[in-house]
This record gives sequence, structure tokens and C-alpha cells, in this order.
Amino acid sequence: IELSKFLNEASPRFMGFPTPEDLDNSDYDLAYEKYQERFKDAGDFHFYFVGNIDENKLIEYATKYIGSLPSYNSNEKYIVTDFRPLSGSHEKVFEKGKDPKSSVRIIYQGNAEYDPKEALIMETIGEVLTIKLIEKLREEEGGVYGVGASGSIRKTPYGWYNMTISFPCGPENVEKLKAAALAQVETLINDGPTSEDLAKVKENLLLDRKEDLKDNRFWLNLLKDADYENENAGRVLNYDVRVSELTQEDLKKVAQKYLTKGHITAIHNPEP
Repeated sequence: IELSKFLNEASPRFMGFPTPEDLDNSDYDLAYEKYQERFKDAGDFHFYFVGNIDENKLIEYATKYIGSLPSYNSNEKYIVTDFRPLSGSHEKVFEKGKDPKSSVRIIYQGNAEYDPKEALIMETIGEVLTIKLIEKLREEEGGVYGVGASGSIRKTPYGWYNMTISFPCGPENVEKLKAAALAQVETLINDGPTSEDLAKVKENLLLDRKEDLKDNRFWLNLLKDADYENENAGRVLNYDVRVSELTQEDLKKVAQKYLTKGHITAIHNPEP
């Protein structure tokens, strides 16, 4: 909660986790009014169905249950505000709790012009970093039980990139392990990934995709996201090619483009 507050403190809408007092003071009549307002017009709702479906039954039920929903042709559009979460170089230390453990999160984020290839590369960078962080922080330094990185570039509601590294550790190891993690990022920026690490990540991505294709939730999200972001859902058919064509130089260039604009370090330590 404290980290979210730190990253979103300039947002006029950010509330954090509501307290009992917040809930007591809420206007439930207004909440119900807004609920009715949001759902009274289904004319611009989009519905997605996946799975082993009898088409005739789907048509019958859609006609009966969806076709009968109210429609006023309002065709509303969301408004993107000027607010953006914190970016650049910042550090925040939180001290809470008595357990002798700390957690560290390193965040690279900011505005981006969405590009599907760069989005795939950023995801791949996160996987490569995870391999290197496990090797360095857990196996060599022996200071963490788990560590990982994840990267993304999104298109909506605005172009935004994010790379997050997170790990728990003992309070005495925070600075050493933080420096070790940042050193891995610098190596990727300067040299790109090794051919062995990139090959390993590509193999894992393709294996994961084979499993994804068996999952209804994957297909549901694919259809929803393609519709919402005005993308071609057919791109799923050439995923293997797009992954296979990624090069060490691709990852190096994207790392240099996005991971050199500063980072936010958030550290949760126990109370003194």
C-alpha cells in the first residue's frame, strides 16, 4: 500500500486500501447510482466466448439473454487523464513490522510509444534478467530465496513501459544485493544477453505458449485485448516466428532505450 501511495501520490483518484473509517464515510447511495449508470446501457458492451461451444446454443442464448439487455446507443468512451505514475530516479525506504526480513523492488517505468515488437522484447528482457538474477543473487551471493524480473510495454490507456525486479532478503544484505541486481541490468545494457541465455529464454517462451494455447483464459484475454487495443488477433499465429527472430542486438537496443532513464528503488525494512 505504501509503495502504491508513493508511486501514485499525484493522482487525484488514488485512494490506497480503504480504512474502516473510509468505508463508514462512503456514500453508498452514490455508489449504487453510479453502478446503475454504468450498466443501464449494454449497447456498447462487447461479449467474448471461448471453449467447446455449441454454436446453435450460443446463438439461441445470446439472442435471449444478451439481445434483451437495454440499449440507449450512448457509445461512451473513456477519458485519459494527464496523470502518470512516478518515473525517473527515486528511492523510498519503508520501515514497518518486526520480522527480520526486507524486500526490495527496483522499477524502471515511464511513457512509451507502443510497438508490438518492442513489447515482446521487453518481456524477453525480463525473462533474461530473471535467469541472471537467480544465478547471481541466489546461487552466487546466497542472499535471497526468490528473485525475478518482469517487463512489459502496454498500449492502453496510454503508452507505458515497465520493468520490475523484486526480491526478499535479510536487512543486512539489502545494499549488496541491490547493487548486484543493478549490475546485471547494466551488463544487459552494455553487452546484451549471452547467446545461451537468449536461446534458453526463447525455448521457455515457446514451451509456455504451447501450454497457453490449451487454456480458455488465454484465448479469452487474446480476443478481449485485440478488440480493446484495436490489434489483429491473428498475430497469435506467427508468435513462434516472432520469438525465433529475436536477436541479442534487439534486446540490447531496447534495454538501452528504456532502462537508462533512471529507476525507482523501494525498500521495505523492519522497524528499528
